[in-house]
Amino acid sequence: MIKILHLYLLLLLCVLSTNLIAQNNPLEFDYSHIDAYKSFVSDIRAKYPKANIICALGSMDATKEGSSWPGYVQTAVKELNDEKMYTLMFPYKNTPGHPKVDEHKVMAKLLIAFIDENIKW
Repeated sequence: MIKILHLYLLLLLCVLSTNLIAQNNPLEFDYSHIDAYKSFVSDIRAKYPKANIICALGSMDATKEGSSWPGYVQTAVKELNDEKMYTLMFPYKNTPGHPKVDEHKVMAKLLIAFIDENIKW
């Protein structure tokens, strides 16, 4: 089954660094995060060579105004120069705790619109 999935996987969404971000939001740009993302996503690409890969950041602190994390993800994807790899930053939700059902619905609509606009099947 895994080998079959490997051959037919068309889209992979990778929401990055949720737990790391909660503990560490550096004020200065840190290239070690970019290198780590590049390594991680390159490993995914090696396993799923035909997949469209969306590297996303969730709607919690990662995308809060002034956060360094969107730049890390965007730079890593840009440096990989992979035409089937994309970035998506969900807007900061500005409410306490993890996303609630309504907030997940908003993100789902944004993801669907992003896929419709960017992924060529």
